[in-house]
Amino acid sequence: MSETIETLLQNLLVLTLSLKQSVDAYSENNDSEEWLRILEDRQQIINQIDAFLEEGYVLTEQLKDKYIAPVYEMDQVVIPLMEQKKAALQEKMQNLNKQKAVQNQYKGYSMNAYGAFFDKKK
Repeated sequence: MSETIETLLQNLLVLTLSLKQSVDAYSENNDSEEWLRILEDRQQIINQIDAFLEEGYVLTEQLKDKYIAPVYEMDQVVIPLMEQKKAALQEKMQNLNKQKAVQNQYKGYSMNAYGAFFDKKK
């Protein structure tokens, strides 16, 4: 393994910080593709750290305090924010689907100038 465990932990911390900033800066006009990229990168680093641990490497208390604890604390803040934003997005999607269904339902009807619908004889 070319990277040391401390370098991997530093990268994990940096990616977690960037995820937090990305989630904090999220707006409806932004897509969450950046979240996905950061999460994938984080998962790769976590897999590399797991490989070190499987080989018998033990994390010192200093490394845990310096890197693992801040990552864990940020995750406790970021994950609920992501869930909230995900729920809001799902609600919007459901509303759009309802609007689409209503539009499709009244597609064959004509509308007069006053907004009333009249059935067409078929």
